[in-house]
Amino acid sequence: MDRILYSKILKNITPEYSVEIVSNGKEALERIKTSPPALVITEHTMPEMNGYEFINAVMKDESIHSLPILILSRKVDRASIQAYSELGIEFVFQKPVNLANFKLAVEKSLKKGIKGNGAKPI
Repeated sequence: MDRILYSKILKNITPEYSVEIVSNGKEALERIKTSPPALVITEHTMPEMNGYEFINAVMKDESIHSLPILILSRKVDRASIQAYSELGIEFVFQKPVNLANFKLAVEKSLKKGIKGNGAKPI
């Protein structure tokens, strides 16, 4: 349900981009390796690979390590937020999010992503 809601929010914030949804961290990792997006938004708690494991895998892969990533989660504690910060994750949002702050983070991250990896809107 959250994936559908937040994908609709993203489509409204960034109508010039397509939004793709995957079921888990492993599927996301495979997808971004074959077609790197301008921005990755991931859940902290996922099946098969949690958000922290997913980001570690992204950071280890030279072809995708510079992708901007946002964390969007219902269950994230201070220790996890600190761990994400140490990985270079600038934005960690607790659901439900403040939409104005989320929009600003998405826009800032997209600008960073386009400069960093050459990704363009789809």
